[in-house]
Amino acid sequence: MTATRELSFSAYQLGEVTGGPVFRFHHETLDWLREQGFPVSPLIETVASLEDVDSYCKKWLEGRHSIDYEIDGVVVKVDSLAQRRELGATSKAPRWAIAYKFPPEEKTTLLKG
Repeated sequence: MTATRELSFSAYQLGEVTGGPVFRFHHETLDWLREQGFPVSPLIETVASLEDVDSYCKKWLEGRHSIDYEIDGVVVKVDSLAQRRELGATSKAPRWAIAYKFPPEEKTTLLKG
């Protein structure tokens, strides 16, 4: 049954790496994953400023239905792995990433019977 569902996978981050390549930035890990043959979303972008982050989030709020799957927001991450280590995490989430959630969509449903 699972084989009929046309599931897909996109790599978005490495777990713990021992004895592998050393990276300084998250975008380098994504490039490496692509080189190894893993599918990585072509929608991921590295931006330089908070204004660029805002523009990227707004772009995908407007364009969320232009891709083949549903999204309910954008995850914004710090690119520098050293800064990520410095920022750390709470017991529930990393301090170096935040989800920008889109407003929920509302649709009208017609109940028949």
